[in-house]
Amino acid sequence: IAREIAIHFEKSYTNLRKITAKITQAKKYFREKTNDPKFYKNINPKKEITQSVIKKNVKKLETEREFKKVKATDVEAFLDEFRESLNIYELGFYILLNTGRRISAIVDNIDKFTNKPNSKNEIYFRGILKKRNDKNERVSIMTIDNKLNVLNAIRNFKKLLNKKSKTSFKRSLQRHIKILSGKYKFTSHSLRSVYANYLFVKRNPHNQIYNSYIRERLNHKNLVTSINYSDIKIVN
Repeated sequence: IAREIAIHFEKSYTNLRKITAKITQAKKYFREKTNDPKFYKNINPKKEITQSVIKKNVKKLETEREFKKVKATDVEAFLDEFRESLNIYELGFYILLNTGRRISAIVDNIDKFTNKPNSKNEIYFRGILKKRNDKNERVSIMTIDNKLNVLNAIRNFKKLLNKKSKTSFKRSLQRHIKILSGKYKFTSHSLRSVYANYLFVKRNPHNQIYNSYIRERLNHKNLVTSINYSDIKIVN
């Protein structure tokens, strides 16, 4: 039945983006109306349609993208300035920059960061990943700074966070990120982009291709999502 629903839209429209949009709407409808994920998750367009749409989206994003240049030395200066801070906003900035996580991840799941043995610049994170159902999925995160410094900052951040209202703090941290980043006026999204692009430039020994590397660092499922983080260019 799930496949028949998808076929209905594939026959009704010629525009591939229209087909995928309609099928996405149908999937959303059945997700809300039924309690059977095995059913609605199988409402998908043909593989070749999905691949074609992804390729067109990627090409469009790459063509229209405007880059913001960020100096590598400025990224390193942020690390030096906030590494040993006891200010909760500076620590939050430092942790976001070092882990590429979202604000909700470090605020709601700060205790889910753990050490990864036998590594200099990798830690584990287990928590809610956007648009994924497995809340216990553990991922390995490469840190920009030495992981011991990052884990120490996480411990200090956690102590200070216990005294805060998490909901209001998330909004406040977003405002402070813009202030602390000075001329760059970063957002939390920008910090994720800086994180991934800095590592691509500075720590990519196997010369992995750009889109694949960004996707891996940010733990994305699909390439189009990763392209949204290609708006930053790290320069010397």
